[in-house]
Amino acid sequence: MEKFCMLLMVVVITASVSNAQDTSCLNQLASCLQFLNSTGTPSSSCCDPLKTVIKSNPVCLCNLLNSPTASQAGISLTQAEQLPQRCGENVNASACAA
Repeated sequence: MEKFCMLLMVVVITASVSNAQDTSCLNQLASCLQFLNSTGTPSSSCCDPLKTVIKSNPVCLCNLLNSPTASQAGISLTQAEQLPQRCGENVNASACAA
């Protein structure tokens, strides 16, 4: 059931992401969904793709954080903003507003 809920969140968020590059980015981050509403330490299966996306497509992260569908899907935006730091990356989420 938990995997179904995570898959459902991916589908809902994917529907709100407009371009193919962002959809690809979201697919890479699917393994991070379980950490978006928890304070646990993310696994390497989440952090490694996240680090790749941070370096190769940071705009995707901004699009995901700014998507109204993320909060509607029950994803904690606070936890989502903290995820890079929990993976050992320094990312300024406020740069997305610029």
